[in-house]
Amino acid sequence: MNDKGRKFRDELSIANFSNKENDHLLVQNFGKKRVTPEKQRRTYKSNTKLSNKKPNRKLNKKFLLALGAVGIAGVAVFGGCKAFLDSQKQNNGVTIEEALNNQNTLETLGLDENTAKDIEELKGKIEGIDKLSDEEIQDLIVEVRDQYFDTVKNKLSNVYDADIENIKIQPEGVILSESDFYSSSRPEASIIINDKIVAQGDQIPQDLKDYFKECEDARINVNTYVREADENYDRGKAIKALQEDMVNIEKMGATEITLNEDGSLSTYLVTVKDVDSNKQQEDMDR
Repeated sequence: MNDKGRKFRDELSIANFSNKENDHLLVQNFGKKRVTPEKQRRTYKSNTKLSNKKPNRKLNKKFLLALGAVGIAGVAVFGGCKAFLDSQKQNNGVTIEEALNNQNTLETLGLDENTAKDIEELKGKIEGIDKLSDEEIQDLIVEVRDQYFDTVKNKLSNVYDADIENIKIQPEGVILSESDFYSSSRPEASIIINDKIVAQGDQIPQDLKDYFKECEDARINVNTYVREADENYDRGKAIKALQEDMVNIEKMGATEITLNEDGSLSTYLVTVKDVDSNKQQEDMDR
């Protein structure tokens, strides 16, 4: 083979290798858009032109206006939320601490000062309950049970002008006596003074009936977590129960109970708003 033939053969081999390599790359890049060097140069030039363009001042202005509008809306929403929360706070039941600072409020609630102070002291203990030992928590369970009864009896003693020792409450459906056990009917919620029923069933508002049941639950908690502690004591459950009890007791403390002419009772949750209105009226009367 002459030199020209060898040269042609070598060139053909190189060409065939290049085509195989291109086929391999084509498989790898299947579906990808091929970019030629000329197109790369054009793309670079167009990108350079875009980067050198001046910013759209009108667009920026619109963006800033929109951003400002969002900010104003956010302030409005925040203001609306704050107003709503303030309104909710005004409609919450007055705390015993607030009642202690206003003698007229205590009289409205039908609470004597000692009972109010006992509730406030108990609240302080429960707020620091995580630091208490198990024995102290068990003592607190007994205190809570007693406070449940003392709070409502203190109010009822003012409503009926009766001694606290002579007042009994009967939770709905709870068997407290042998006659209840053998009775075919379910015991109704009742208020008993000197062994005489003074209010029963529909004469008692539902929130007061619910509180009577909560008193019974507090009594059961003493059995569960104190008397039968070896079998049933659970610190977490006991703490949760006490925290819920405190909410119930303070709510009852903030509830006004009124005796109607027909012998029925009415309840009203005295709110922060009510106390503020009374203070404003007192200031006007001075």
